[in-house]
Amino acid sequence: MQRYHDRAYRQADQSFRNAQWAILGGFFIVAGTATIAAGKTSLSTPSSVVVGVIGTVGAGLAAYVGRTFLRLQDTTAAHLRSYFDQPQETFRYLMAERLVDRLPEDQRTQIHRHVLRLARLTPSAWI
Repeated sequence: MQRYHDRAYRQADQSFRNAQWAILGGFFIVAGTATIAAGKTSLSTPSSVVVGVIGTVGAGLAAYVGRTFLRLQDTTAAHLRSYFDQPQETFRYLMAERLVDRLPEDQRTQIHRHVLRLARLTPSAWI
């Protein structure tokens, strides 16, 4: 269990750092092309178009890579949350089972159905 936790945490952390690097790279590409375009007033029209296209494509690619890493980090964080929520969910099921066992025999079937219906809902519906 600890190895799973460590691996998931490292993966989420690495994805977030990679996303930050991709976003920073995109910023530098946009800033660099803007600096070139602003500083070189003697650029011809085709050169200006090439600089603009390079900046746009570079920024778009950096945004795509950054978004991909952020989505991966978000997915990993969701898995980690479910990993930590599992003991609480198990406790709720066991507590419901114990409470049902205290009921009179004629009410148990109806309550069992109700508990099974609740089990299909999200855990927040239990509260």
